[in-house]
Amino acid sequence: MSKIVKVEFAKLKRLKDLTIEFPEKGVVALMGENGIGKSTVLHALACIYRPHQHTQVGKGDVGSWWTDWFVPHTGNYWDGSSVRVSFSDSAIATVYSKSDRWQPRRSDRRERHNRFIGLLACMPHIESESQRTRFEFAPQELDLTPAKRQTMVDAASAILNRRYVAVRRATKKSGLRSFLVATVSQGQPPAESSYTSHYMGAGEYKVLKLIQEIIRAPEGSLILIEELEVSIHDAALRRLVRWLIQQAEEKNLQIIFSTHWPHIVEFSEQIAIRTLHATAQKVECINGFRPMALHRMSGNEADMRVVNVWVEDQLAKRIVQQVCTEL
Repeated sequence: MSKIVKVEFAKLKRLKDLTIEFPEKGVVALMGENGIGKSTVLHALACIYRPHQHTQVGKGDVGSWWTDWFVPHTGNYWDGSSVRVSFSDSAIATVYSKSDRWQPRRSDRRERHNRFIGLLACMPHIESESQRTRFEFAPQELDLTPAKRQTMVDAASAILNRRYVAVRRATKKSGLRSFLVATVSQGQPPAESSYTSHYMGAGEYKVLKLIQEIIRAPEGSLILIEELEVSIHDAALRRLVRWLIQQAEEKNLQIIFSTHWPHIVEFSEQIAIRTLHATAQKVECINGFRPMALHRMSGNEADMRVVNVWVEDQLAKRIVQQVCTEL
């Protein structure tokens, strides 16, 4: 599948003359303070492709229109907006722009399995359930191969530190029509119990949702995740990031997520960090991060300290990096 290697924002919301480069595979963390433009970048990326004809054939696989994210309204009809995208399989970039309508049309876009996973998609199901009367359901297996279902159970158990036995799906005719059912083993002697995603914590459901989407995605897919860290505690988040890195490597994925989590810098040698940073003139992209940009998110004065350490060789460098990370 064609990969995104560079995006140049000529004009889109507050982003002007901004260039962001992406590796052809792996995990990218898009950092920056609130309102800097991270969501704008993800929303634009969600409109680059049309759905894959063989893997995205369901009702919810229609892909994103530009008007899904950039709705014309009084004071802004998005006229003059322009984003230039460079792909791995072409020396000629494609310009996505708005005059009387957005071009190119969705039918003319490149085809790729792509998923945008926003905050609403990971909302606790008890908050989105409208049915207030008794309901019945029968669990069914997820639409994954037995091997992938086992991979999901193993990944969820490792990330969330619980003993999952199975994760299945269920449907009903009214209210929230589709949801998950998890079975876990607890106690000594072990006893199994099952519960629907209505009664999962927000972080638990989000992790299961993300694992399901990553496992379902075919090789070469694009996965976009808004605010990865929301609702997930630090230990589970670190394990989730490591799992995403592994999956991106094994399946040749591009996984791009926005984040305000300062500790993501611990993974700077394994993922590509792109930090959006506001200057007096415009928003710029830093490959990696700088103390000032980190300080703006954390408010921690210690982030502004710069300590130079000279080392003899690569082994010494890795030891110092490990010690600094632990501190």
